[in-house]
Amino acid sequence: GLGISKLLGEVGNVTCPLQLHYGLQDQHVPRSEIDAVSAGVQGRSHIEMLLYPQSGHSFANPVRPTYDAAAALLANERIDAMLQRL
Repeated sequence: GLGISKLLGEVGNVTCPLQLHYGLQDQHVPRSEIDAVSAGVQGRSHIEMLLYPQSGHSFANPVRPTYDAAAALLANERIDAMLQRL
């Protein structure tokens, strides 16, 4: 999501598993935001940064023109795997 980089001071309060999914072709979330978040969560084993190089904004939303079925399937598999570990 956009703006997470402004809240990185709160990362230490996150104690549950967390996944952050970013499409690297997102026109709304600049790469600088993604890089800042990645740096801010580095070393936190319970926080995963998951990047989709060919995907844009709302890539997992089937009613959006930027829907990417393959990336959405992979994201859903990753989410399911995380939830299974809980």
